[in-house]
Amino acid sequence: MSLNVIKNSASELGESPVWDPRLNCLYWLDILKGEIFSWAANREVRLCAKLPYSVGSLALTDNEDILLLATEKGFAFYDLNKASIEFIADPEKHLVNNRFNDGKCDPRGRYWAGTMAKDGQGKCGHLYCLASDGSIATKLSEVNCSNGLVWNKSQDKMYYIDTGRHCIDSFDYDVTSGEIKKRRTIFRMDAEQGFLDGMTIDEEGRLWVAVWGGGCVICVDPEKEAILERILLPVSQVTCCTFGGENLSTLFISSASLGLAEQDKKKQDLAGYIFTYEMSVKGFLSDFYPTI
Repeated sequence: MSLNVIKNSASELGESPVWDPRLNCLYWLDILKGEIFSWAANREVRLCAKLPYSVGSLALTDNEDILLLATEKGFAFYDLNKASIEFIADPEKHLVNNRFNDGKCDPRGRYWAGTMAKDGQGKCGHLYCLASDGSIATKLSEVNCSNGLVWNKSQDKMYYIDTGRHCIDSFDYDVTSGEIKKRRTIFRMDAEQGFLDGMTIDEEGRLWVAVWGGGCVICVDPEKEAILERILLPVSQVTCCTFGGENLSTLFISSASLGLAEQDKKKQDLAGYIFTYEMSVKGFLSDFYPTI
C-alpha cells in the first residue's frame, strides 16, 4: 500500500471525487470556486468548467458527456462538450444563505444531495432526493452539514453523515421506493479527533470516511461500530474519498487548504491536493443518473 499525490491537483476546497470507468478518469470539484476538474492516469489535470457560483457535488449520468451537479442555484446538467448548463430545479431558492454540499446517486440512479448554511452554523440544511423524472423529495431536515452518503451491497441500508452530529447514521433503505426509515447511530467520534466528512464503501461493507481536521481517512466497520484502520495524510483538512482505477482498488482522497492559517499552509504544502492510496480491497462502480 502506498500514498501518492496527483500533480497540479490543488484546490481551495477539493471535494466530490467521482471515478468514471467509461473514460477511466476522475472528476472532482473546488466547491467555492465553482470549478470542475478531471484527471486520467499519465495525463495532466484538466479544468472542465468554471461556474460563477459554488458547486457542492457532482454525479455521473448515463451520457458520459453530461454531469449532474448540485449547485448554489440548484440541480443542473452540465454538458462537457458544449460547456453549457441546463438547470433542473432549485429546492432552496428561498434559502439564500444555504448552499449544496455532498451528494451521490443511489443504486437506482436517484441523486441524493444535501445542503448546509454557508457559514456552517445552525441546522437549516436538508437532504434531498432528485428522481429521474425531475421531481424532488425532502428526505431530512434540520441538518447542520449534509455530507457522506453510501448504500450497502445488498441495497437495504443507507449510511449518512451530518457533520454537526459527529456520527455516522444508518437507515433501512427501500431500493424500489427510495424510502428511508429507522435512523440509528452506528458510530460516533469526538470533535477533538476531527469532523466526519465524505465517505465511500468497499465490497466488504466497510466505510471509509474522510476526517476534516483529523488528517486521515478512517475505516469503520458498521457491524462492530469501530475503527479498523487509519490512512494518515500529510494534510489536516481531508474532505472525501472514492474508489476507482482500473481494478477499483485505488482510493482517491480529496483535501482542502480552506481554513488553514498561513503558517499551517506553509507546513502543509500539499493541502488541497488529490491523493491516491493503493488498497487491498475494492470498491463499487458509481451509479449513473438517467438522462433518457
